[in-house]
Amino acid sequence: MALAGVPGLVPRPVDIDQTSTGFKTPRTLRIYCFAPPQVIDGHAEEHEVFIVVLKGTVDLVIRSEHWSNNTTRFTLTAADPHTRASCAAYLPPHAEYALTPQCAAEVAYARALPTASRAPAVLTAAPCPDGPGAHVLLDDMSHAERLRLRLLQVDEGPRTATLNLGLESGSGEALVHVRTTPSRGAARVDTPGTAALMLESWDTIAVFAGECPKVRVAAGSSAFGMVVAAL
Repeated sequence: MALAGVPGLVPRPVDIDQTSTGFKTPRTLRIYCFAPPQVIDGHAEEHEVFIVVLKGTVDLVIRSEHWSNNTTRFTLTAADPHTRASCAAYLPPHAEYALTPQCAAEVAYARALPTASRAPAVLTAAPCPDGPGAHVLLDDMSHAERLRLRLLQVDEGPRTATLNLGLESGSGEALVHVRTTPSRGAARVDTPGTAALMLESWDTIAVFAGECPKVRVAAGSSAFGMVVAAL
């Protein structure tokens, strides 16, 4: 993928939009692989945007008329179950940003079209135990108007575990991105009324309004989940 102002091609292994999902609210989910010395200058355009660091560490400057930190450089690093760390940011419509990877990094962008602008925000993961070997790393539903962001982790354990997606009956549209170790045979998705589906690492599930899937993680495996859901 060619990005303006960035030399060479930038890998974009995940590129999901409304033409592939048929969703009304979540517009896109894209994941890029960045590396030094790239500097990514971007724009939220008319969307609200969650920027989420999934691997590595980046520096981020956000410019917006809705806050006073336009020259502040924030450091974002991928969330894990053991430490509090700034791992994501919220951008309102028309905000601009400059992102500089400190090392090889994987960065997700989720977009929706809101009706109003809010203040930008930097989001900090605060891991919370959620059953044996399971943690909710981040659960944000207050900063964006249309989107909710939820990050989850299940560590290796002696029994099958479940990623708590937070999608109850009657929830809206959602995208669930999954990373697993091992890359195959570690997880499956169970949705009432349909056959179970095995997942591979880097798979993304489209969940429609009213569905209530469960992601099961096999004994001895680990999994990370990112849920971007419509409010």
